[in-house]
Amino acid sequence: LPPALEVAPPSEAAPSAPSAPSAPSTAAPSEASPSEAAPVAPSVAAPSTAAPSTAAPSTAAPSTAAPSTAAPASAVAAAAAVAAAPACSPSPLANYTCSLKLSGDNFILHWKAYNASYVSIAAEAATTGYISLGWSHEGKMSPSDAAIGNLPAGAVANGAAVGAYYIGGYEESEVVGSGDFKLSNTAVESSNGRTIIKFDRTTVDGTVPISSEGSSTIIWAFSSQPSLSFHGSNCGSASVAFINGTTTQVSSSSSGGSKKAVLFAHGIMLALAYALLMPLGALLSRIFLYDRPSLPSDDLDKDSQPNRALWFLWHKYIQIFAVILVIVACVMAFIVSGAQGLDWTHGKVGVVVLALTLAQPVLGFMRPDKGTSNRAAWLTFHWALGIATIVMGCTNAFLGIDVFGQLYGGSKDWWYLVTAVVAGLVGLTYLGFMIRDTALQFSASAFKSQVVTSVSRQRLMG
Repeated sequence: LPPALEVAPPSEAAPSAPSAPSAPSTAAPSEASPSEAAPVAPSVAAPSTAAPSTAAPSTAAPSTAAPSTAAPASAVAAAAAVAAAPACSPSPLANYTCSLKLSGDNFILHWKAYNASYVSIAAEAATTGYISLGWSHEGKMSPSDAAIGNLPAGAVANGAAVGAYYIGGYEESEVVGSGDFKLSNTAVESSNGRTIIKFDRTTVDGTVPISSEGSSTIIWAFSSQPSLSFHGSNCGSASVAFINGTTTQVSSSSSGGSKKAVLFAHGIMLALAYALLMPLGALLSRIFLYDRPSLPSDDLDKDSQPNRALWFLWHKYIQIFAVILVIVACVMAFIVSGAQGLDWTHGKVGVVVLALTLAQPVLGFMRPDKGTSNRAAWLTFHWALGIATIVMGCTNAFLGIDVFGQLYGGSKDWWYLVTAVVAGLVGLTYLGFMIRDTALQFSASAFKSQVVTSVSRQRLMG
């Protein structure tokens, strides 16, 4: 018992009421009750010695005993929850109560709640690299508090074996040591290709405290690399009630397999749209120069006029197909990543590029009629917006390759090279035809000028 409750034992309470023989007989049953009632008898013994004549009634009033030893209701409830048998798998590690496999044997969480405000935790992973366990409001990597261990010597925050960090974004520079999130009793153990990081923490520290009554959302990750770097697909999230021992798990899936395939398809589709299809659609207007009534072909080749609509149809259908491809690819990425994709620069730029992409077909349907005063201005704006969309789309494709490589590893150079070659060839081809158009327009203008000059001279001479 705590020192405050160490008072005279029940055997000494009986002599305190010699004039009432019935008093000992009433005290005895109270001592024979369950262990939870033990603090109650001592609490009534003290007042009985101060008032012998009323000792018997005082022992018969249990309602006065309860307030003398009862803790606040919330503390009692939390203590009862900790003392209760946990509804979780027992931990094979010494000094830990519960365990939860988050990715088979690849990542196992162990913990023990000492009380409603103090928890001991161990994170075990099949790696010799770093291990990270964090707390997040929505299961997102950012923002979150995280305990990261098994980093190179001198690289851990606060000089501990396991460092406390605040993760403010997806870039390495945004993972910084935290002064609000505190860890104690940190340790790292490694053997047979497995690593365990151990630490204690309170439930109230940090930007995301541990819930003392319900579940807390955790995020986890590990890497084969010892230095702090992107973990690839070795990550996930789960919902764990650390205090009452239950593991009402809402999700604990690593970002591999199907998600990787979907994001790979997302990248291929967008690379085709911005590096091949859209530039090809724009290039058609340059290739079929003599089928365009807006260019000097009116004067240079009258026989081609029946085919003038052909280039425009191909241009329209190719661009519409490219826009549909972009929409489908963006929807696919949103389904598997949600709003987390916007945490990357690639996602933010992608929103802008998507808006420009959708604006182009809308602008196409708003094309002014031939011969109107704003037709030329519309053509210039439509062309400039199209070029800007293609350039930004190709640039974002490179950003996407970088993100995919950071998440799932593998060589990024080959994809950089392929995308650059395709976009470069199409771009140079377009530039070549554009130079040709300019030269032909200049020649046509000079030819018209010569014709006008010649006709004028003939008239003057005539």
